[in-house]
Amino acid sequence: MVTRRTFLAGALSAVPFLRGAAADAVEFSNLSDTHVMRLDGVDPRWVERRKQYEHTRDTLPAFWRRLQKTHNPAFILHTGDAIDAYSFLGAQGETVYGQIEAFAGPARQCPVPMHLALGNHDVLDYGAKLEGDQSVVEAAKAAWIQAMPCFRTGTYYHFAQQAGAVRWRVVVLNNGCFGLFPGREAGPRTGALDAAQLDWIARELPAFAAEPMVIGVHIPPSADSWAQAAAALGPRRHLTAVFTGHLHNNNFIRELPGTGAPAFHIATPAYCASPENWRRVRMAGDVLEVFKAGAPDEIERRLTR
Repeated sequence: MVTRRTFLAGALSAVPFLRGAAADAVEFSNLSDTHVMRLDGVDPRWVERRKQYEHTRDTLPAFWRRLQKTHNPAFILHTGDAIDAYSFLGAQGETVYGQIEAFAGPARQCPVPMHLALGNHDVLDYGAKLEGDQSVVEAAKAAWIQAMPCFRTGTYYHFAQQAGAVRWRVVVLNNGCFGLFPGREAGPRTGALDAAQLDWIARELPAFAAEPMVIGVHIPPSADSWAQAAAALGPRRHLTAVFTGHLHNNNFIRELPGTGAPAFHIATPAYCASPENWRRVRMAGDVLEVFKAGAPDEIERRLTR
């Protein structure tokens, strides 16, 4: 039975929405690879392998407060690997869940909206063979949709962000699953998008060709993968900026080829390696001011059409 409440919720979720007020300049914060985990009851062999990132869960609430106090971003763009794994082998041979909640709990304390792209670890099981296994991807996606408000329409989505007279389109994609199954050779980590997602891009996003665009996705796209995504986007008249994680220690801004309007790839290093590894970004009209990761008062590049 469809009630008035469920009808309204569905109608609202189908409408791309605006974030924040129409200030002349609007900021967001980009971080990636927090690798949050909860290791209670996990097989000691996995604990020994993965414990180097265990500290990150406890640091996030203070990080949110510091961001709000010092920069007050309109939203946070998290480019994947929020958690270290969807599930672990337990000490008694059972499966230990609760990893998504280990991230979602601190995330609920964040005072600004959080928009999350799924990474390869977000849909990963660390099981009895002591290998990574992405055959849990559908269960993991379902759990993420239940846990995080940003996924209310699915694990890829878009919204509008006004910056003065200019409306930006913010797009969050999902390229974290590349077929990492025990006993099977994994596919290359090219950052490719699946066919359904490319079809969605081709249906949803060409209407916004006149808007500058920010894309958040976890795995950096190869030249071929970017060409596929650019073809689905169609001809663009304004800047496209693609923010990724996954590489952990790489920190760069590079131009992407062959799109007509300029497109740039911005790689942000992993928060799990240092709580200073995040990037301040300012939308100032149709200009994107990208600050240096770890140095939020130093503009690295001003990107524009």
